Amino acid sequence: MGKRLDLWRLAPFSHQFGGDRGTPIDRYFIDRFLADHAGDIHGRVLEFGDDIYTRRHGGRHVRRSDVLYPKAGKPGVTIVADLADGRGLPSRAFDCVICTQTLQYLFDLPAAVGTLHRILKPGGVVLATVPGIAQIDSGGVGQGWSDCWRPTRHATLRLFAAAFGAEQVAVTAQGNALLGAAFLMGVTLHELPETALEHRDPDYDVSIAVRATRGPVTAARIRPPPRTAALSTARFTVAAGDLEQVRDAAAHTAHVSLAVATPARVAPARLQGRIAADSWGFITALSAEIDGGAGGAPDGCRAALEAAGPYYCPTVRLVAEGATGAAAALLHESLVEALARARGEDGWQLRHRNALRFGLPTASGHWLSASAGLRPCLEALKPAYDHLRRAQGGTRAGRRGVGLACVAIGLGAPFQDQVASAHLSLEAGGALILATDAADALERRALAAIVAPLLGRDARAITVPAGAPALGNTLFARGRAAWLAANDLRARLRAAAGAPAPAALVWSRAGPRFHQGAREWAPPVAAYQGEGRFVAATTGPDAEGQGTPYPAYLFAAAMVAVTVARGRARVAHLEIAADVGRALLPAAQRRRLADAAADAVQGALGVPPRARPVCHLIEDPEPRGGRGVKALGVEAAAAVTPALLNAINAALARPLTTWPPTAAALAD
Repeated sequence: MGKRLDLWRLAPFSHQFGGDRGTPIDRYFIDRFLADHAGDIHGRVLEFGDDIYTRRHGGRHVRRSDVLYPKAGKPGVTIVADLADGRGLPSRAFDCVICTQTLQYLFDLPAAVGTLHRILKPGGVVLATVPGIAQIDSGGVGQGWSDCWRPTRHATLRLFAAAFGAEQVAVTAQGNALLGAAFLMGVTLHELPETALEHRDPDYDVSIAVRATRGPVTAARIRPPPRTAALSTARFTVAAGDLEQVRDAAAHTAHVSLAVATPARVAPARLQGRIAADSWGFITALSAEIDGGAGGAPDGCRAALEAAGPYYCPTVRLVAEGATGAAAALLHESLVEALARARGEDGWQLRHRNALRFGLPTASGHWLSASAGLRPCLEALKPAYDHLRRAQGGTRAGRRGVGLACVAIGLGAPFQDQVASAHLSLEAGGALILATDAADALERRALAAIVAPLLGRDARAITVPAGAPALGNTLFARGRAAWLAANDLRARLRAAAGAPAPAALVWSRAGPRFHQGAREWAPPVAAYQGEGRFVAATTGPDAEGQGTPYPAYLFAAAMVAVTVARGRARVAHLEIAADVGRALLPAAQRRRLADAAADAVQGALGVPPRARPVCHLIEDPEPRGGRGVKALGVEAAAAVTPALLNAINAALARPLTTWPPTAAALAD
């Protein structure tokens, strides 16, 4: 029986949820939820903070118990990682994850739930709880985290359904008005009447629990064409699941039809597609047909990725003839924009919600294990996008429109291992020479910037002669090879000097020497060589048509504002963001990207943009690249053309049916 308490007071009985006075109210519901699902707690189990529930409810059925915590040093912790970031957490590793009262501390909830999905084995279960009505926990602010959210049971269902699928998620909640008030005041479990615990009022959720099961992988299944001499004109199909069933069950659909010609007005293509989304705005299916194109052999997995764009889409159907690439970007970005209009929301929201990110698979079955910075790219464009959209519509100068587009660009050649080598030599006279196959001047400067910190030198002191470019190599691969060569040279110098590993490498007129405290070691004056070789493996389609067409991807987003008048379109503002992994020469990289973006506008409209393009370099480091680098960012200009198409469509308030636009198509 509970005792009568006076709740008519300003200060609560406890600022620790009642834990300093007895058992907190929410712990009763959490423990009962886990007891009801004790059969799920088996095999390899991950719990957050400690393993109390794993031991209490799993017992002898637990083969291995892991404990996750965001900071090192806590006793019993086996994994130090950030759930929202996900780095350091193995994929498909756990049979069960117990995540009680944790998600509210993480600002990026979708990313955290995506990580939970990724780290579960197929068939694995996550048992999670979040607070409903509860006090704010400010105790962790000084320790580097804070209490961010109070999701409702409806938001919790949508959150987990986006990652696991609605059919794999069950959400329950417990609470009533009395429990809510009592919990806020720090009343404990033993102070309440038993009847209060059993009464359920759906408007006063105190504790929310979710059980989510990871189902089988549903990435696109690809049937590539037979390898014949006529491959460039072969038709092939990409399909996953029952597209018609998914489409019929969707809350929103959109259709696009577009005729495309290359700038040389040859090899025209016909693009048609349909896209579907559920009631929450998550893309569920995409169907595309591409007839014609620029020529060349289509690659199964690569085409699937290009057809779906840089978005998570579990069901994809593609029928194509000829290569895809730029034509596919025009199609999928037109589809996403049309879907946003059908839903009554802006294109930024839809793209940000569905953007591929760490832990999600591409349409080609490539799981993104690191560096997928599309969302930060979109966030960099958001202020200007919102500002320009408010000025959209008819003006004295003409009709204004704003368009947005995103792309994913594979680094290297499809289905070809990216192999790069580098040779770094220290001449007897002190000159440092880095030999690679980089022919581009800006890339050679970037390679020097990668190796310079490892050697304690200024990048300008490192000579990088021009080489003959090799097919498929990128700064991503070359940078890693150069980084390995610099490490090798440093190790050889340290061994020659007899210096300990922690010693710092410094330079003087006499040459390199190692320094630690008051001691110094100098290698003999001689020539030294460092070698580096990096292989970034890719895989072709397997028996089910899945594969890894590229070792890494550059993600980019572009935003264009146009004015259409008297049969002409002019770009008033162009802004572009590129996830380059790490920006080594930001000023030079922005200039190169701005030039490429302006050239894209010139090629489509015949006139350059009125103002210099604004460029953002987003840094989401790629662990395998040299110092985290992926690319220079110039490739991001591929997002400009589809963004331009969407901007013109917005200005005209009707979709173009041909691209590039003619004067007749732009007329009133």
